[in-house]
Amino acid sequence: MRVTLVAINAMYVHTNLAVRCLHAAVGQSLPEVAHTVLELHANQPFAVQLRAIWATQPDAVCFSTYIWNRERVFSLTRTLKRAMPGLRVALGGPEVSFDLAQMIALHPYIDAIVAGEGEESYPALLAAFARGEKGPLLWEASQPLSAQRWADPYGNIQDVEPGRIWYAETSRGCPFRCMFCLSAGEKVRALPASQAVEKLRVLAQSGAKLIKLVDRTFNYDPVRAREIWRGLLAQDTDCVFHFEIEARLLDSESLALLATVPQGRFQFEIGVQSASPEALQAVGRAGRFEDVAQAVGILRQADNIPLHLDLIAGLPKETWASFAQGFDLVYALRPHRLQLGFLKLLPGSGLRRDAGKLGIAYAPDPPYEVLRTPDLSFAQLQELHDVEKALDWYGNSGRHAALMGAVVGGGSPFGAYHMLAGWLRANGLFDAERSAAQRSEALARYAASLPGIGADAVREAARADEAAWPGYRRYRGKG
Repeated sequence: MRVTLVAINAMYVHTNLAVRCLHAAVGQSLPEVAHTVLELHANQPFAVQLRAIWATQPDAVCFSTYIWNRERVFSLTRTLKRAMPGLRVALGGPEVSFDLAQMIALHPYIDAIVAGEGEESYPALLAAFARGEKGPLLWEASQPLSAQRWADPYGNIQDVEPGRIWYAETSRGCPFRCMFCLSAGEKVRALPASQAVEKLRVLAQSGAKLIKLVDRTFNYDPVRAREIWRGLLAQDTDCVFHFEIEARLLDSESLALLATVPQGRFQFEIGVQSASPEALQAVGRAGRFEDVAQAVGILRQADNIPLHLDLIAGLPKETWASFAQGFDLVYALRPHRLQLGFLKLLPGSGLRRDAGKLGIAYAPDPPYEVLRTPDLSFAQLQELHDVEKALDWYGNSGRHAALMGAVVGGGSPFGAYHMLAGWLRANGLFDAERSAAQRSEALARYAASLPGIGADAVREAARADEAAWPGYRRYRGKG
């Protein structure tokens, strides 16, 4: 039996960890199945993806399904079933792992669904296909797999494309109970530190230049985290390792170790989410913003690890005023990137379950983004989307530090970005894509229009930005 396992990644540079784990699991348990992994990406035309799958001449096609590819997966599935009589189609992944009976009822062309972790249930499904069992078949993981039963996605890897982002995991689950997350309260299972280091070493030595760990809270156990960090620091590699961490768990020993990390070897993503105690409590997120700020301040002072801090707009109990205050507090920590994201009410999450009780309206289709809450109107959330765009253009680009410093001045950073976003919207600058040069010109014009800055100060700040970022000249058409 020929089986094609399809991943449709959000971007070409991404790789898919899930399909590699499943491919390894099939190789261990079903050597008689001719199993092919096909990685596509969301920017490809439908016809290109359809032909690529057809060209593998499969007896069964299985899709890894996420919020960014769900609708495309459904379209491909419907079309393939018509084009290839007798084809069996199975779906897995978080977008189809809940309300299984309803999913099959709404999409009768699906022959099977694999819900939850698939290293054991996915091979069992393929065995059922091989026996000729008819659907719909629903396969659910009976319980979370221990780390010893995970398939090794990179066990036979020889080399990798260095220009792509490679994903790895050393733990699954999370000890925290954030209601917006699918891992909330799921029992943590983890590889021993020495085994985790070895897996990451093999991937790095195979040519990976950037490895992102998908562990929900990498440093849930500070002792284990330090052991892995020490093991990676002992490697002779120029690979960059990206971790999602909980800043409140960074004790003094961890911070001392992290101060020794070579420049840029590690990257940290830290989910602040909100500085409002009421909002944090409403979503079951423990801890105080002050503790996060203290740890981030120490990391930022060392300035050897790029810090990516996340805020979520649209949380229950978060008002316009509290969000603005939280934005200012996080901005003051000087993260290398401040991501302003928007609440997504994912199927299977606690917030999705309680949305009606909480008065939260959200989009019915992926990515299920918040539309309004009792504390933030749809119009206010649209304004925050404009703030997000202005922040990405000017705060996160790394090209306008001096000029944005002049725009913010000694006032509220949120207030400054909000006013800038409103000016950009009013002048039609958000209505189409803008080049880096056009964005820079727009910021200079806006800054010059503000009282108290003046044309000379704008020119001086622009020259400082140009000097700090050599690539600026190319975008200005000067080199």
